[in-house]
Amino acid sequence: MQRIVVATRGSALALSQTSRVMELMQRAAPQYRFDRLVVRTRADLDQSLLGAEEEGAFVRELEFALREGTADMAVHHFKDVPPALLAGLVIPAIPFRGDAREAFVSTRYPHLLSLPNGATIATRGLRRRAQLLAINPTWRFSEVWGSFDRRLLRLKDGTIDGMVLAAYGLDALNYGIKERIPFARMLPAAAQGAIALECREEDRILRDILSSLDEPRVRAVCVAERAFFQGVFGGYRVPAGVHGEILDDRLFLEGLLALPDGSLVHRASIEGPLFAPEILGNRLARAILGAGGLEGLAHRL
Repeated sequence: MQRIVVATRGSALALSQTSRVMELMQRAAPQYRFDRLVVRTRADLDQSLLGAEEEGAFVRELEFALREGTADMAVHHFKDVPPALLAGLVIPAIPFRGDAREAFVSTRYPHLLSLPNGATIATRGLRRRAQLLAINPTWRFSEVWGSFDRRLLRLKDGTIDGMVLAAYGLDALNYGIKERIPFARMLPAAAQGAIALECREEDRILRDILSSLDEPRVRAVCVAERAFFQGVFGGYRVPAGVHGEILDDRLFLEGLLALPDGSLVHRASIEGPLFAPEILGNRLARAILGAGGLEGLAHRL
């Protein structure tokens, strides 16, 4: 039986996602044996890189394994994948997406808005902080880095009042969520909760297998969201959020751009046909950059 090696990070969340992917792969190609290869990324080896939010910190070592032939395919959280893949690599499948919302967890408070003035929230990223400060400018923040399982340990040390994390990760770990924060209150990162499968472009047989798992509607939404992020230089360097959904074969996209202190948050939305998601994301980025007093923000940060 021919063997296909599946590269993944070693966190509890990554292993959970990869197990689900391997089950799908086994059903799609029962003639193959799928073996897991745990790869430690730069972010796993050096936590200081997380503070800098280095692009590709969760991904590049998995891609090197593909390029070197150590692995045949890799499983990524699509949010972590840089816009440019390494040469010779492709993403044939976005097989599923979990809950894209942000989630609030706490051992003290039932929901986000029950936090008092001056409360300390553990979270990371300009995007989350800016949106939280827009809700309550007195809230304070504590840095929290590392894998989901490591971050959740902070809830037990008594130094924080709550934590904001991606809901999809908590769901994968079967961790109790106090509140799933509605999109009207907080927008997520582009492609948050979506899983991307990557392989070598030249491996036509594996590409065909992976392509059979692709969900075109999920891919279209993620492509639009990522195009918006690129259009505003979004992600870690700029407080930007975005969420898309498909209704009646139309793609609806909402995005935001904010000042880091939350004093100004501008939202805009757009809709268009499913066949041009990248164009739609770019159009929304251009519209939001020129509105709400935020023009030039992305270039200044």
